[in-house]
Amino acid sequence: MTPAPTARQLQVLAAYFRHHSTKIAACELGISDGSVRNHLSRLYARLDVGCASQAAIAIGWLALPDLVTSDRVAASD
Repeated sequence: MTPAPTARQLQVLAAYFRHHSTKIAACELGISDGSVRNHLSRLYARLDVGCASQAAIAIGWLALPDLVTSDRVAASD
């Protein structure tokens, strides 16, 4: 089982999502840009993902829409 993200990793991810910038997230959190990058990198490794969007999906912050339903597939046949 994958270990849960730390509270700090979630805080950093949330700040990154708000600003889409490690520099602005760092300023908001009072840490360096490098620390933000380190927190995100460790979070991605912990969740076995490659980016912030995948991390948000993995922890349930974002959901992918059901783009293909059985009704649509059946209707196209």
